[in-house]
Amino acid sequence: MTVDFSAFLNILTQYPGDLVYHLVVSISLLSLFLLAVLNLRYPNKSAAAKRILIGSSILLIIQLTFFMLDRIFSPSIFTVYSPFAMIERIIGALVVIWAVWLFADGNHKITKISISIFLSIFMVFFGAASIFLNNFDSLVISEIVRLHLLLWQVMTLFLVLLGLIILSILRPSQWPFGIAMLAILGAGYLVQILRFDPANIGMGAVRITQVLTIPLMLTLSKRISQKQKTGAKIPADLAPEVPQHERIDIKPMLVNELLIIAVKEKRAEKLEAIVRALSLSTMADFCYLVKIVPGENQLNVMIGYDLIRDIILPPVELGIYELPQIMKAWEANRFIKMSQSDIAAQDAITLTGIQNYHRIGNLLAYPLNLPGEPLTGGVIFLSPYTDRQFNSETVTLMERIRETLSQVLFESNTHEDLSKTLESLRNAHSQLLDEKQALSQSLIEKDTRIGELEKSIKQWKAKYQVDRLDCDQRIDHMKDEIARLTVEKENQTINPEQLEQLQAEIRQLTEQKDRIQAALREANLRIAELESLQGQTGPIRLSLDNQVVNLDAIGANIRLDLSAKLAQKRIDLDISNPQSRALIKTDPGLLHSVIRHLLNNAVKASAESDRILLDMNLSYETGMLILQVTDHGDGLTPGEQSKLFSLEPPEMTGIGSLQSIREAIRAIRVMNGKIWLKSKKGLFTTFRVQLPVRIID
Repeated sequence: MTVDFSAFLNILTQYPGDLVYHLVVSISLLSLFLLAVLNLRYPNKSAAAKRILIGSSILLIIQLTFFMLDRIFSPSIFTVYSPFAMIERIIGALVVIWAVWLFADGNHKITKISISIFLSIFMVFFGAASIFLNNFDSLVISEIVRLHLLLWQVMTLFLVLLGLIILSILRPSQWPFGIAMLAILGAGYLVQILRFDPANIGMGAVRITQVLTIPLMLTLSKRISQKQKTGAKIPADLAPEVPQHERIDIKPMLVNELLIIAVKEKRAEKLEAIVRALSLSTMADFCYLVKIVPGENQLNVMIGYDLIRDIILPPVELGIYELPQIMKAWEANRFIKMSQSDIAAQDAITLTGIQNYHRIGNLLAYPLNLPGEPLTGGVIFLSPYTDRQFNSETVTLMERIRETLSQVLFESNTHEDLSKTLESLRNAHSQLLDEKQALSQSLIEKDTRIGELEKSIKQWKAKYQVDRLDCDQRIDHMKDEIARLTVEKENQTINPEQLEQLQAEIRQLTEQKDRIQAALREANLRIAELESLQGQTGPIRLSLDNQVVNLDAIGANIRLDLSAKLAQKRIDLDISNPQSRALIKTDPGLLHSVIRHLLNNAVKASAESDRILLDMNLSYETGMLILQVTDHGDGLTPGEQSKLFSLEPPEMTGIGSLQSIREAIRAIRVMNGKIWLKSKKGLFTTFRVQLPVRIID
């Protein structure tokens, strides 16, 4: 009894096995692609990530092209139709080429991307030539076609063997996985060659081995995250270029740095001089000055210095938990030494991160504290470039300068304190000058306003005196006329008709006198009101400056004036102005004051993100400008509406600003206008104003 494996080998060439094949291979390549993309942002991983990104992108494009062909045509077409069988063999050869390129190390010339591109182009052209030269027109496979298909499988098997040889010689990272992958792929091609079926030319065995081996490419992600070996060489641009037979005398440099410390006034410059002097005295590649922030469990790496590259390193904030071994030793008031063998320790990981280098070399961490005080900070020496050993001489040096160094680093300096105090006083002086200037400007504006009010009051007084003189003259004239008529009445006999006519004239003159006296009383009240408002700085003035204005310009000025308040509460102001181009003659200041105060009340009464409506219409029949301001605030009850226009209205929740309403009403009265109110509790409030204007055609 024999077992037929043909059904098993063809399981991934037919539906739904072909979907499983494409899904497994595509997900594996996409995962490798995403891992490479995520590691591009790390400088020490970018080179390996770029290489994996290129290879995985090419393989993913090849696989997606194969999947699109499989979806456009029937999956079985790759098992019975020769041109598509040839295309699948070309794709298999390209997968082998770029898989070998991915696993090989990019530092060797034999694995240059140009060789892989050349082989890929050669395979594509050779496959296209095979398809056209054999003229695959029927489903019947000739001997020549069968020979070409076998030749492609043998050629791909040869590429697999060549890849095994390359990986065995070069032995890059993850080379065992690459060899295992190629060996399984070669076994699949060998089975496919030995069990070639003219009736079924599909690549079932190869697809099975690809499903088993393509996920092994995910091991390439270890190439991105792996650490450099302990014995890694110093980069050429970082290594000191000093001849071995010469020795550098660092004493002049060290003395210069020590002298600089005494003359520096700024703390940052003083710290730079200290860290340079420490690096030169110990010949440490890196030197860091560390300060412990009390009560916050934090370490402040105040400054660092790279002696080899001669650069100052910026400050860094660290948590105490990020240097656990160093802090444990410092709290016990002892120094600690570490070497490259401790690269896996948390302290080494933290220090490699802040110095942006892959190793720490040798480390010496020495604690510092002021006399009679707990641990204050310390100094950390590193030698990642030169592997310098910090022996007892370095420790003895630190013990001798420990007290002085602690005082220089951590004790407050009187000169620095005075400089900070002086700087704060200068800032306070500058703020006071700004406030003085603002108050002076405000005082000038108020004085100007008071002058305008006084001028207006004088004008009203002058007008009052003229009107009063005119009234007195008219009264005297009427008295003389009455006396004359009385004398005439006594001296002559008047018929009833003349008597009735004279009485009618007397009644008319008496009524006119009463009206003049009422107007006089009203003028006196107005003058008294203006005199009481002489000290105010609001918008109250008389309508004596009539000008020709445009309704559209009024709306634009109002929107600009209230833009800050509207933006603060994100309120939309809709202005309806059908006769936007119409020209009217009125007092622009009073008109602006009426609209602005009504809108100011609406803004304060409205909630955030609400809407306010301003409607401006001209009545050509009556010669009136009709304004309507509507907000959607709390609204007023009928009782509150009746109290609003009283002499002393109470505080109301539906009104945004009673003061703004009063100012608007005062300006409306000056312009001989009228105001109405319509409101509904919880819905809206609308103020309607009617002002007499002169409409210019």
